[in-house]
This record gives sequence, structure tokens and C-alpha cells, in this order.
Amino acid sequence: MNLFVDFIITALYAAFFQNIVLSGGYGVGEAVRIGSKPKQIGVVSLFVMIFSVAAAVSCRALDLIPQVNAMGFIEHLLIFTGVEFVIYLLVILIMIKGFKASKGFLKLVGIAGFNTLVLAIPLLNRMGSSSGILEALGMAIGAGISFALATTLISVGIKRIKSNPELPESFKFTPAVFIYIGLLALAFMGFSGQSLFV
Repeated sequence: MNLFVDFIITALYAAFFQNIVLSGGYGVGEAVRIGSKPKQIGVVSLFVMIFSVAAAVSCRALDLIPQVNAMGFIEHLLIFTGVEFVIYLLVILIMIKGFKASKGFLKLVGIAGFNTLVLAIPLLNRMGSSSGILEALGMAIGAGISFALATTLISVGIKRIKSNPELPESFKFTPAVFIYIGLLALAFMGFSGQSLFV
């Protein structure tokens, strides 16, 4: 249960982080944009899972090399990020050459690749080389599921925020969505049984 809650918290933190740091001119991050377009949630979540599984298998294989296994946290993070980038490039090439994917679809794949870096790579890295391939695959699949759940919860919240006539005009959408995501993250943190303050 704690691992599942960790996934949800990380997914919600990722959405919140994107809003604060990586928001475009529209004032919202990609996770919230996906949440506001529910038809895209499934596609992006599927690619988050695909990227996560490919990264998990590749990174666990690399950890079998003693020199890689002996590296520290930062080195592992850089290697895992590099692996994710290579996987992303391969998927993009396959989508362009094999499936003649549209620019809109490729943008969704890019969003999934970025969210995989935010979600799965830190969790895979935290597990360290002591975990087996099955645990790594479980983490990878969980990343896709947690992204789907988090963006679905964001989507439901956005619908309710938009349809609330009592919400002041200056508070609508971005400020209200920030608070909503923060409250969701706090709620799931409460379910984990962990303390917010050390």
C-alpha cells in the first residue's frame, strides 16, 4: 500500500512541480493540460508505462555491470536519464518512420517521456541495484497507473472547478487547480502514514 501511495504522491507532486516551474505562457503544466483533455489521459499514461518498463529493464541490465552497480546516486540518476532519453528517441523514430505519427501524437509521446523522467526514474533510482527485475517492472507499471490516476483526479477536479459558479473569477482555474493538486498530494501523504515534517 505504501508503494502505491508513493506513486500517487509522486505523480501529484510532478503535476504541481510542472505547474510552478515548467508552465508555459498559458500558466499550466503538461499534466494539468492532459487532465483538462480526458481523451488524452489513456494515450499518455500508456506511453509513460512503456517508457518506464523499457527504462526499468535497461537500467536493471546495466546494474549487472559491476562498474555501474558501484556508482553513486547522482551517477545512477544520470545514467537512468540517459537511458530514458535514448528510449524516447527510439520510440519517436519508430512512430515517425513506422506509423507516420502526427505532430500532435508525437507531442503526447514527448509529454509521456518527460513525465516518465519525473515519475519513474527517481523511484527506480531510489530502489537501487538491490531490487530485482520484477520489482523494477512493478515500479514501472505502477508509474503508468499512478500517472493515469493522478491525471484522472486532476481532470475531475478541473471539471468541478469550471462548473462552480460560486468561485470568484480571479481565483478560477490556475490558482484553484494549484490548491486542488496540493490538497490531493496532502491527502495521499496522509494515507501513507508518513510525517510531512521530520
